[in-house]
Amino acid sequence: MFRCLKCGQGYREGATHCTKCGNLLYDQRNDTIGYEKPKLSLDKKFILKLILLLAFILFIMGIFSFISSCINNNAPEPKSIDQMTNKELNQFMEWKKEQEQKEYNSSSIKTSK
Repeated sequence: MFRCLKCGQGYREGATHCTKCGNLLYDQRNDTIGYEKPKLSLDKKFILKLILLLAFILFIMGIFSFISSCINNNAPEPKSIDQMTNKELNQFMEWKKEQEQKEYNSSSIKTSK
C-alpha cells in the first residue's frame, strides 16, 4: 500500500487522487527505480583521465621547480667584473694567469714529444 505525500493517507495502486485531501497521486516507485545516471562515453572517460594525468604531472613539476629555486636561492650569485673589488680582481687575474700557464705547459709538452 502506498501513502499520500501530503497527508499520509493510504491508497491503492492505480489511484489518481487522494481520497482524504484530494492531492494528485503518482506512482512513487517509478521516481527512483527508472532513473539511471547517464554514463560517460569512452572518449569522455579517456579525456578526463588525460586531463587528470596532465594536472598531476604539472603539479609534480611545480614541486620540483619550487625545490630547485629554493636551493638556487641559497647559493651566492657570481659577481660581474664591474662589481669586483680591486683585491678580488687581482685574485681573479692571478688565477687566470695560472690557468693559462697550465694550458701552455700542457700544450708545449704534447708538441715536444
